[in-house]
Amino acid sequence: MPTQAGAIMDRTGKILIDMAMLAVDARFSLELYAELFALNYEAMYRVSYGVLRDQVEAEDVAVTAFDHAVENAQKYRPNVGTGSGNAWMKQIAKRKALDRYRRNRSRRRCLDELEGRVSGEQRNATGLQHLDDLEVLLRRARPPLTAEEHDLLVLRYCAGLDYVEIEERTGEPVGVLHQRHFRAITKLREGLAGEQP
Repeated sequence: MPTQAGAIMDRTGKILIDMAMLAVDARFSLELYAELFALNYEAMYRVSYGVLRDQVEAEDVAVTAFDHAVENAQKYRPNVGTGSGNAWMKQIAKRKALDRYRRNRSRRRCLDELEGRVSGEQRNATGLQHLDDLEVLLRRARPPLTAEEHDLLVLRYCAGLDYVEIEERTGEPVGVLHQRHFRAITKLREGLAGEQP
């Protein structure tokens, strides 16, 4: 007699196969969707939380991973790799959580680099410990950044592009980009300096 866990995994696989067949006919079953969600969401959340250690991020990733699994139900193969539908869905959640973790880590590095470039000597004077959001930093510029200055800083510090790569992408000469970068950094420094008590 199969265990309860075994029954859940078998039912998940059957639902995935049914959903894949329905997708071929361009039909959707709300009942199957709800049952699949009830069987798998908690496990997908736990896997996501194990990677991210953040409740809100884990909830978002679990829902994103669930939707991805439903949209790709036709790719589930019960006799290949993971075997059970439940394990297949948890693998999707783990991949999505790892992608989010890497993206967050990369974003943190780009913000730290930009923060160091802009506010190195002013960090202590303004009480600035670290910047949680690129947009928060960019809004501190005085006078405000133009759209071109904003985009240049995003390409330079978040996308990690050098001036030649930005020139290829935007079609603007490197000299113009250097001048724009200098103006943008100056505005950011002035904005941070203006926050001193």
